[in-house]
Amino acid sequence: MKLVLLITICLLNLYVIFFNVIYICTFFYSRFKNENIFFKILQIIN
Repeated sequence: MKLVLLITICLLNLYVIFFNVIYICTFFYSRFKNENIFFKILQIIN
């Protein structure tokens, strides 16, 4: 019973870490895209 609980906790921790990594990646990706769009707009204006 203790082993099952330990495995469950490990899996949950892995899931949380995985979710955080995806969240951080999408956050930085969207920021990077927005900055690119911003620079393109600046170039068009200039």
